[in-house]
Amino acid sequence: MMAAFWNKLWDMHDDTKALVLYSPKAMLKKFINTHFSSATEKEEKSVDLADEMSDAPAEHARRLKSGPGGIEEGEPRSYSKRQKIGLFLGPILFILMLVIPTPAGMSPEAQKMAAITFLMATWWMCESLPIPATSLLPIPLFPIMGLMSTGKATAPYANDIIFLFMGGFIIALSMQKWNLHRRIAMNIVKVVGFSPSRLILGFMVSTGVISAFVSNTATAVMMMPIGLAIIAHVVDEGRKEGLDKVIDFSPEKFAFGLNLMLGIAYAASIGGIATLIGTPPNTVLAGYLSKTFGYEITFAEWLVVGVPFVLVALPLCWLWLIKVANPMKLKKVPGGKDLIEAELSKMGKMNTGERWTLLVFTLTALAWMFRSKLAFLFPDPKMVTDAAIGMVGGCILFLIPINLKKSEFVMDWHWASKMPWGVLILFGGGLCLS
Repeated sequence: MMAAFWNKLWDMHDDTKALVLYSPKAMLKKFINTHFSSATEKEEKSVDLADEMSDAPAEHARRLKSGPGGIEEGEPRSYSKRQKIGLFLGPILFILMLVIPTPAGMSPEAQKMAAITFLMATWWMCESLPIPATSLLPIPLFPIMGLMSTGKATAPYANDIIFLFMGGFIIALSMQKWNLHRRIAMNIVKVVGFSPSRLILGFMVSTGVISAFVSNTATAVMMMPIGLAIIAHVVDEGRKEGLDKVIDFSPEKFAFGLNLMLGIAYAASIGGIATLIGTPPNTVLAGYLSKTFGYEITFAEWLVVGVPFVLVALPLCWLWLIKVANPMKLKKVPGGKDLIEAELSKMGKMNTGERWTLLVFTLTALAWMFRSKLAFLFPDPKMVTDAAIGMVGGCILFLIPINLKKSEFVMDWHWASKMPWGVLILFGGGLCLS
């Protein structure tokens, strides 16, 4: 049971690292793990932690399911040299900071806080413990060291910034559940055009728009199989037309393929800057400013800076890719239009879940942008933050029925539980230290 819990923490660690750092390596591993694993593996990945705990033998001290790191079931999680060094270095720095004479101008409380910061920073950087586990250290250490009560130590873990992100996660998960994000992407690509440069721009715009509300990594992982399908189709059709005589279709030299894959990766990072919930670092900054300086960045205020930046950075990135980094010899995309239209045809008309998700998402986004204009609706407008609006949008999805006979709703807890809880815990730990 403890082994299963420990392994689950490492899964959360991998998810947190991929989301916060937006590691291309972790993203690629997650993509391969998601799209190229066997049916049996996929079934095992969907098993809940409670099932894993009850079914696992006591001696099975191994990872019970694959995470973004690509570790397979039954393979032990070994500590790297860096992790081992950090495991001992953290406590050593912690103790040294406590035993040295208190520096002039520093209070004993500040010295204790510095010791905890050294410990957590070392374990975070060396990944000696799962990131979420390290993020929980302030809860026991602050009261034990006399810095603050348990109630005050746990308060940052319920900061409204965390619930703003939680509401955004729920809406994003609903989009993924009903494949709304895929439909949005395909329609944007269709509108932008099908020449090589326009197709790349279409993918970048689609990725950027979705990444503004869904995590960078999740957006890139969702767009990659679509992009790879386009590349494979172009290569096949191009060879049939004899284009391989003038264009090198090898993976490392095919400029169109390189630009499309790089465009997806760059656009996911750029698009995440557009909104407050686009990527975890945005929320970390907002939480720090709120707690340290008492300044609240609203969703609308972030848009004023984030959207113009994206509108400039995305086209510049696109131009750099197709004109400077990898100029393309391909003048047209063989069969590209047919493939996109075939994908849209497979999706059919929007189903009920998609329509409700789109409506709730649109209303929530509008409420975030025009919150000050809606002040007349609330008894005390100061009490209604962006977090409250986000949670209203998220909770409403649990209430909208799709099929009452089958107890099916737009959102259910099975899907909501896929939320990256490790990221939320990391936010809390960071806010504690700030």
